[in-house]
Amino acid sequence: MKTVRCKFLPYFYVLVTIFCIANTGNGESEKLEELARKILALEQKIIDKKKVLQNRSIEKGGRKEKTVETEVVSPTEIGADRPDISTPTSNSALNLSDSIDIPTDDNWYKSDDFSFSIDPKNHFSVSLGLVIPGDTSTSKGTELNFDTGVKIGFDYQRSFTDRSYIGAGIGFRSFNASGNLSPPHAQPPLTNQSIKYEGDCSMLSLHATLGQNWSLSNQLSLLTQASAGLANSDYNFEYKWTSPIPPRNESGTSFYYSFLLGLNLQLNRTWYSSIYYELDGRSEVEGLDYQTFHQIGLRSGLSF
Repeated sequence: MKTVRCKFLPYFYVLVTIFCIANTGNGESEKLEELARKILALEQKIIDKKKVLQNRSIEKGGRKEKTVETEVVSPTEIGADRPDISTPTSNSALNLSDSIDIPTDDNWYKSDDFSFSIDPKNHFSVSLGLVIPGDTSTSKGTELNFDTGVKIGFDYQRSFTDRSYIGAGIGFRSFNASGNLSPPHAQPPLTNQSIKYEGDCSMLSLHATLGQNWSLSNQLSLLTQASAGLANSDYNFEYKWTSPIPPRNESGTSFYYSFLLGLNLQLNRTWYSSIYYELDGRSEVEGLDYQTFHQIGLRSGLSF
């Protein structure tokens, strides 16, 4: 006797059962199990039909002694805890659309369980913002004024199932200084005089990030973020005076901090954009007091 085993049916049932338990409620699970029973019944009918046709062919050829007896392994033989599957009495055609709601790429994010921090988990973004430097002063107490500048940043984030994330980033800020100042080391010494100055200033920051996305709708979320790291500042001043005065440079590395609040829009599975406000600053460096910055910017990112 030659035994033909139908290996497709047990594995199909295992996959359907796991899918039912993991992703559906009681109502949807019953629909999927009903679909599985219909498919199993249809497969059994096909096997039985093949067996009948095969026996008829053997009888016509006068070779009944070579009749092939087909044995179908029932899915219930695999696993003692497997629920019993009975053959449905109805012979109606299968309607997959009534049993399974299959999402498409266009509406995958419309589920109530949507969260871009769950799938995918990695995010790389580029930000561009308008920087408004706060005033600071020299170590001798002289006030320094600055013009509006620009900031560009690059960030990587790794998110978790609760929509929180950690990451790291780098940011570069460029802005100008202008005002009046009594320069050091002037010859002869200047007293009770004010000299106009101009300068190019920059700050490069390296920081670690901790943040949270708070869901507002299927695609919109509130973004809160805090960062800390190091900043390298470089301030150059040139003096406008009748006699040559050496330029002044103040630079150094200091502690950096940042607090960010924004709105994040998930465009699709891959792209997202944000608008944000950021308050950041640095601690004291040699020759300069601490300084804060206000920023308003846009961020666009890639999820993978």
